[in-house]
Amino acid sequence: YHTVPNTYTKVAHKTAATNMTTSTGGVKLTTTYAAYISKNQAADTYSGQVIYALVHPASDAPAVDISINDAYAKNGKQKYNGYYKMQEMSDSICSIVTLYDEASQTQLIDVRDNKTYYVAKLQDGNCWMTQNLDHDIITTPNYYTNENTDIGYNSSTQSYDPATWTAEYATRTSADAYWCDGSYHNSDYCSVTTIASYDPGELYWNGTTGYYDSESECIAVGGTWDQSCNHISSTGNSHYHLGNYYNWSAAIATNDTSSIEESTLVDRSICPAGWTLPRPGTGTNTFYNLLVNYGYTPYDDIDNQYIINSPLYFGLPGDMAGRLIEQPLTGIGNDGRYWTPFLGVIDIDIYRLVPVLIVSPSLGPIYPADWNSMDGGYAEYGLSVRCVARPVTNTIEGL
Repeated sequence: YHTVPNTYTKVAHKTAATNMTTSTGGVKLTTTYAAYISKNQAADTYSGQVIYALVHPASDAPAVDISINDAYAKNGKQKYNGYYKMQEMSDSICSIVTLYDEASQTQLIDVRDNKTYYVAKLQDGNCWMTQNLDHDIITTPNYYTNENTDIGYNSSTQSYDPATWTAEYATRTSADAYWCDGSYHNSDYCSVTTIASYDPGELYWNGTTGYYDSESECIAVGGTWDQSCNHISSTGNSHYHLGNYYNWSAAIATNDTSSIEESTLVDRSICPAGWTLPRPGTGTNTFYNLLVNYGYTPYDDIDNQYIINSPLYFGLPGDMAGRLIEQPLTGIGNDGRYWTPFLGVIDIDIYRLVPVLIVSPSLGPIYPADWNSMDGGYAEYGLSVRCVARPVTNTIEGL
């Protein structure tokens, strides 16, 4: 607040306050003025100026809700193609957002391909994507840099160092025979060290649950195997867009086999810069902690609709289990499988979380994978990616 100028002679001064703290918009404050004329006052036309001083104690100031868009603007960011950039998300932006859940849903743009994503600040205090990543991997040499992709992060400086990455294989589509590198593999699965990602197109999980094991089972109930029995549709809620499916190497954006080690946190991902894969375990930036903030308790077999509904919108996109694209997607409508940046070993349940609706009471509505991921496990599968704004620190808790 600026100091009230003292350039006028005060002929009247009222010091009593008028409390307007409970007033609503459009309130009117009525004031009455009177002029004192002395017997010696010369006849003339007079004018004056009244100065209003509004005293607004900071401790009593009404709260102003700050959206994600507001936070970007307060940090001096500029819009690109009508949206703020995913790549400019930071702790200084997310930390000042006061609108949570559905109220904070907004769209940001990924400058790598100009696709937009719904994001929100959720009850765990983090900013999350509330739809799956849909980025098609590009093979242009050094296309991926620390400025557009979550690579080169330096935890000691809490910033990105210069880095580049060249993907060996582009994202495959339904027009291809295989979704890995286009060649036949001896195994029914993609190699864990091969970049593999699949784009099923503009398809959405249609919100229904259940699972059919075969095309004949689907036809028996009058369904269509390509869509209705697989619980997908060509139109739907953008939050439930299937997005792309990535194997482990694609999800962590590397074809360097030396970085693929069990029980090691890989601090990089295919997420936009400023975002990363949720951490494993039960710490601050995990799927587990997020759902705890919405009422989840371990081994809970009650109604789990909150997982798929607003504001979390965890769809049930299943996975890409085989190498062939003729019938590539399985488990849609049954569960949703999302990567974390950690390959576990057998019986250490840390690298995959599965929000499901119909579960064993011993598992609860979410549970991580318990397969040896480097030896015939899920590292070769195509799973979904859901990014969280990169935290200031990157510790793993609760393993």
